[in-house]
Amino acid sequence: MLSVTNAESFFLSIIMRSKIAVCFFGVVSRSVQYTYGNQCSQLIDALKEKYDVDVFVFNNVVDNALVDGIKQNQKHVHLLPSHFYETINQSVMDSEIIRHLKHKHVIPKMRSDYTETSIRNALRQLYAENRVASFLIRNTAKYQAAVVCGSDLYLFKPINISHVEHAISNPTAIYTTTMNDAQGYTNGFYIGSLPPLIKILTRYRYIEYLLPDNKDYEYLLMKSFKLHNLERLVTDMPFAKIRSNKALSIDGWKNLDKKGINKIDLEKLEKILQRPIKYA
Repeated sequence: MLSVTNAESFFLSIIMRSKIAVCFFGVVSRSVQYTYGNQCSQLIDALKEKYDVDVFVFNNVVDNALVDGIKQNQKHVHLLPSHFYETINQSVMDSEIIRHLKHKHVIPKMRSDYTETSIRNALRQLYAENRVASFLIRNTAKYQAAVVCGSDLYLFKPINISHVEHAISNPTAIYTTTMNDAQGYTNGFYIGSLPPLIKILTRYRYIEYLLPDNKDYEYLLMKSFKLHNLERLVTDMPFAKIRSNKALSIDGWKNLDKKGINKIDLEKLEKILQRPIKYA
């Protein structure tokens, strides 16, 4: 049995637990049936060992459009458990983005190999991250930190709790991965306290300072860090993007061992996908 002193200490530790927001964004229907179990175990459950956790989901509903050649099933979306859920139809989002660009007098030009579709998808991600930021802005007094993750990411490791701890006490730094730094910083997975996170997640709002440019999407993220004098720290989170057609997108997939992805990880993923792994 717990002594009175130990019992008081035990309950006090529960009451004083920091509260963390885990935020997912994107076309959730794209691959949530393959990622939700992984994201629950590697992020949500891992964080619950030390923190109180709320889950926010922002879902881009693609109307009747095919994604990766696959018709989307919105029934899968709610496999990912959430305390707060927001959604928008992609056609509405696109109209809002067009109005926003016109208002800001921004020409959406990027690196020469970025097609019109690539640029449109980049703008949609900026919009989605901004919606995550709006949720965090409304709840700045509630959460000590947040973990933001693309809904199509399959995570090969549990989140590094020490990085979350450091982020809570560091108002000028954000953790990202190095899975695909390209010309800047890897996007789609962030750990940070709310003030710095909100600054980079709202890139959509100050897009006139980012575009046009002749660099890639990762460069825009790095540019945002520099605009706000934020420090980029690296967290050890290897991941793959899973497409609706079950293909994996991993930058430099021929050197997976260098990214912390081993054969056992891939065999486990093959069982989830129920097919041999193919790379996009």
